[in-house]
Amino acid sequence: LDAKGLVMTQAAVSSSTGKVSFPKARPGAEAFGIKNCMNRPKDYPGCQEVEMVTLDDFYRANIPKQVNGADQYIDVLLIDTEGHDYEVLKAARSALSRTRYLEFEFHSFKPWIDTPLLKAIDYLSRLDFTCYWALKQRLLRITNCYMNQYSKHHWSNIACVKNSEIELAKHMESNFENAFLNQNVSHSDVQSEV
Repeated sequence: LDAKGLVMTQAAVSSSTGKVSFPKARPGAEAFGIKNCMNRPKDYPGCQEVEMVTLDDFYRANIPKQVNGADQYIDVLLIDTEGHDYEVLKAARSALSRTRYLEFEFHSFKPWIDTPLLKAIDYLSRLDFTCYWALKQRLLRITNCYMNQYSKHHWSNIACVKNSEIELAKHMESNFENAFLNQNVSHSDVQSEV
């Protein structure tokens, strides 16, 4: 980490390492990812070759486990890889073990479309996370509340808390309970509120 705690890296993040063709886009452009350069010639003008890393490789290379004797954690990990979110999560076990709060996108881009949400939620549950749909002004728990309609891919954010983060976990669960139990919010609101 530099003196300010920020590391800038021009790389793609997924479940494997190597080189990958990645779109050239203006900073802040949304909805670009590895999928935009798949099946294109290597010299396609809208794409460039970049390093592809796993989140665990990046984590090990850039974030010390301890600083001045104190354990280092990832307070907030946001993943927005336009369809590769689960691919990133699959190869992030070490980073996730030290993450307090995780948020990622769920939608219908490839390769997400080929992955059942329940598979991702079960994986995160085994890593001691409880996950929620992040709706407008409220949370709706997915972990241990999974419903079949969640299998339909649509755009949404999913917010997860490490269960050992007791205060944050209580706050998120309270938000869920207040929204769901006290205000008659249904799980069908997931698609209407995203």
